[in-house]
Amino acid sequence: MRAIRQLETNSPVLVDEVSEPILKDGDVLVRIEAAGVLSYHKDVLVGRLGYALPENPFTPGNDGVGIVEATGKTVVHVSVGDRVAIDPRIFARENVSEPDGMLLALTGLTSGAVEVQKLWPDGTWAEKVAVPSENVTKLPTIAGMDGVGWSRLHKFAVCYGGLSRAQLAGGDTVAVLGATGNFGSPAVPLSLAMGASKVIALGRNESVLDKLSQLSPRVFPVKLMGDPETDIAELRKIVPGGIDLGIDLIGQAKDSSGIQAVIGGLRNGGRVAIQGSMDVPLELPYNSIMARDIAIVGAFMYPRDTFRKLGVLVESGALDLDCVEVNTFPLEEINKAMQRAAEIRGLGHVVLTP
Repeated sequence: MRAIRQLETNSPVLVDEVSEPILKDGDVLVRIEAAGVLSYHKDVLVGRLGYALPENPFTPGNDGVGIVEATGKTVVHVSVGDRVAIDPRIFARENVSEPDGMLLALTGLTSGAVEVQKLWPDGTWAEKVAVPSENVTKLPTIAGMDGVGWSRLHKFAVCYGGLSRAQLAGGDTVAVLGATGNFGSPAVPLSLAMGASKVIALGRNESVLDKLSQLSPRVFPVKLMGDPETDIAELRKIVPGGIDLGIDLIGQAKDSSGIQAVIGGLRNGGRVAIQGSMDVPLELPYNSIMARDIAIVGAFMYPRDTFRKLGVLVESGALDLDCVEVNTFPLEEINKAMQRAAEIRGLGHVVLTP
């Protein structure tokens, strides 16, 4: 079968003929219809980000959608012919407090992740991939929805984790920090789909903010000014009593002004989920947080049932995946795909179609 291979770190990837994956008892073999390309995938593969990649050579690609072609002996609830979404978080199966794990063909997550990477070294940038059965979710059958269409579901997974961790409930007002970024933008339509009454999109890219405002009259774009008091005042104009929930999805933030504004804009008893990253220490108004009963929670990625829950939202019509623009590339155009993924902002998505 054809697959993209990384032979050496900081060397160009190439398309090669490789053997089909060996199926272990608890695995499923998936024929890939669409495999996601991250905005920072090229930086990962050249070693710029210091990720703990599998041992070379390997096939990159950490998520995807495809059709199950075979199942291992111990697989019960997944069948040949199922269309499934692939969750890249693979962990050792033993019942221990901190199991070793990885993000498929992207990075180890724990000190002992190398042992897990040896078991499943190759990712989704190939015609087929073998993954543990617990890492796939059967998708609903919807007329006209193919694998490329369903691949847009992955765009919403991370922000679903943060919104659910912060306990978004119907009628809540939500502020999305980093709403113009690749991870933050899908939190706007997803908040609407999960029942938010108002969604405040906080960001600096005015073009993306304008597009988000067109999703619904319940979306209120706010350009961040970088001064917490100014930004808090804008939040309070939209929701005078304070917002119910905030979610921070800014990556590599250079200062804490944005999250300070969101915390300052919360109502008493408000919640905020932290899912981004920051290059500086987080300064918090300790006394105010205590006195106003503010809850701050960290959220790394998402719960195991995320793709099932998102599938229900799509099937019910609550979440319209058409808000995401898909860019498709064949395996042979992987370099163009990585370049495009690095360029797009907002509700754009890049996939390979083997």
